[in-house]
Amino acid sequence: ALEEDEALAASHNEQARQGDTRAEDFGQGGAAFTAVLHFICYVCHNGTLYELDGLRKGPVAKGPTTPHTLLRDTAREVTRLLPPDELRVNLMALAPS
Repeated sequence: ALEEDEALAASHNEQARQGDTRAEDFGQGGAAFTAVLHFICYVCHNGTLYELDGLRKGPVAKGPTTPHTLLRDTAREVTRLLPPDELRVNLMALAPS
């Protein structure tokens, strides 16, 4: 799983040191970090937006979506997860070229 990939974690932390993220807080019980390298994936399956979260036992249905509205619907869900002023988040979309 991605959260167990030490090379990815090292690369992520190296990049974080170059930006505004306080990478030294990772793994030290910092109050702002409840999960380190926590990955969540959103997918459209049969007209439903599903959240795939490694901390849950299975997929969680989040509501209706389509391939055309998947990005907007996912952004809505991610926004609900974060405090309004949170900037420490990375998003990646995998799409056909």
